[in-house]
Order: sequence, then C-alpha cells, then structure tokens
Amino acid sequence: MYLQEPNEQGTSQTLSVLSEALKATDNDEEVLFRLLVSLGTLVYANKDHQSLARDLDVPDTIDSINPPSERIKQCILELKTALKE
Repeated sequence: MYLQEPNEQGTSQTLSVLSEALKATDNDEEVLFRLLVSLGTLVYANKDHQSLARDLDVPDTIDSINPPSERIKQCILELKTALKE
C-alpha cells in the first residue's frame, strides 16, 4: 500500500512495528519469514526507508536472529545487503 501511495508517517510506524515484532522470541518460522519479507519490501523500495530502518537498529535486530531455516537465512542476508550504507 505504501509503495503505491507514499505515506512517510505510516511507513515509519510500520517499520517501527516490524522492528519490534522481529525482537519477539516466540515467533514461529512462518511469522518470522513474513516479517522479514514485509521489511524487505519496504526497504528495497526507497533509500529513505533504508535510512529509517538503520536508525531503528534493524540491522542489529536481524543480526540477533538465529535463522531456523535456509529461507530465513537468505532473507536476512538480502536485508543486510539492502541496509548497508
């Protein structure tokens, strides 16, 4: 939705919620995968979103995830690439 109709306040709130949700220790693999994909969709779309994600310490958050599967590991690697300055 935010890709078609930009809304910076909504995007920043969404990134914040995604960041906090990734910190939850009880996420199952499917929830974790969907959170990472949602985050990736937002940060790949816009350099400002990437900067905001870095400000929210998303790189540190995804570094702390112990990937339970190869697809989660791949998502994390792609996000790390997108979030490099």
